[in-house]
Amino acid sequence: MTAGVVAAACAASAAQAAVIENTAGVFDASIAAFSPLGQTFTAIDTDLISIGFAYSDINPGSPNEPITLRLYAGDGVGGTLLASRIFTLPSVLPSTLDAPVIVDTDFSGVSLTVGAIYTAALSTSSFKVAAVYGGDAYAGGHATRSLSGCTSCDLNFRVVGRSDVSGGVPEPAAWALMLTGFAGLGASLRSRRRWAQPVEAA
Repeated sequence: MTAGVVAAACAASAAQAAVIENTAGVFDASIAAFSPLGQTFTAIDTDLISIGFAYSDINPGSPNEPITLRLYAGDGVGGTLLASRIFTLPSVLPSTLDAPVIVDTDFSGVSLTVGAIYTAALSTSSFKVAAVYGGDAYAGGHATRSLSGCTSCDLNFRVVGRSDVSGGVPEPAAWALMLTGFAGLGASLRSRRRWAQPVEAA
C-alpha cells in the first residue's frame, strides 16, 4: 500500500505551518452509522490551527444535519475533551465517484503537546455524509473504528498547526513521516469507492 501522507515540521520560521495530512483513502464510511467516527494523530506542533476531514455524499436525499467535531486528549474518545466545533457542510458534496476534498474546521487557540496522541472524532444524526478512509497510510495514528476494506484504517484528514520552531532541525520522527509521505505522492488514481456499513457484533 503506498502512502499518501505528508507530515512536515516546518523549521524555517515561526510563520510557517506544521501539517499532518493523509489523502490515501478510497472508501466511504457513514459518519452516523459509526458515530463517533474519528482519527488519532501524533501532534507535531503546539499551536493548533485547524482539523479537517474529507467528506462525501452517500445519501443525497437525506437531511444535511450539523456535524460535531470533538478533539480529545489521548487515544480514543475516552480522554479529556479539549475542544468541540459544530458546523454544517455545504449541501452539495463530492459523490462517492468524485475525488475527495478535505474540509478544514477552525481549531485555533487550542494548545497541543508535541509527541502526544490526540483523537478528532465526528458525529452527526444524518446518514447523508460519509468520511473518506483507506488502509494504514499514516504511521502516527489510526481510525477509531474498524471499517471494511482494511484491517488497520486511517481517515483522510489534515491537522494544521502554527510552527513555533525557529531555525532548528526537524526531529527524526518528523523526517520519517515526511519521507513516507513523499514516497507515496503521486500514487494511485482514484476510481470507484465503496462505503462501509456497520458490522453487527457477534
